[in-house]
Amino acid sequence: MVVEVSVMAAARAQLETLWATSVSVNTVWVDVGDRAVFSAYSADRGLVCIKADRSAARSIREAAVLHAAHRAGLSVPRVLETFLGPPAVLVLELLEGQALTKTHSPAAWALAGRTLRILHRVTPPPAVGPFAHTGVTLAEFLCDWASAEADRAHGAGLLSAHESSQVALALHRSFENIPEPDRPCLLNGDCQPLITCCWNRKR
Repeated sequence: MVVEVSVMAAARAQLETLWATSVSVNTVWVDVGDRAVFSAYSADRGLVCIKADRSAARSIREAAVLHAAHRAGLSVPRVLETFLGPPAVLVLELLEGQALTKTHSPAAWALAGRTLRILHRVTPPPAVGPFAHTGVTLAEFLCDWASAEADRAHGAGLLSAHESSQVALALHRSFENIPEPDRPCLLNGDCQPLITCCWNRKR
């Protein structure tokens, strides 16, 4: 019988081999089928953030965006080491921070908006490439994506049918008049492997 090793366990074992030292897992933030995000400690590197992914292509794109964002002066973790695996592993500087919630001040949200605008002005690195959904306008793409995500949230039991419909409607109203960008731009600000993407209909 073949037992599949979790991506987190495989990443930890890979690092212990490459670093020739024991690696202990500290905090686990994500541990799903194809990727994991956790903090880990080793005697010679201290506490770092590990992002492991069964897709090397996603990790390469993420590292490229992080490097570009760092060069633009944004407060993103530095990429300390990259291994293509499998699984692919990014060793990142561990940054402390808080997720924004409705209890944070309008000033904090405004700062987040200004930060994202800076990221959106960063020229996408070649490794990112054009987003797969081409042939429609940006507004059409975002509205379609919003509907799909609202349906997924309802299907997962996170939203009722009414709530899902209201969320999709609110997003459609926000997105439907977005103009086409006049140049390639990074669309999303959190640099997750599945989300970081580049929009450019002409490519």
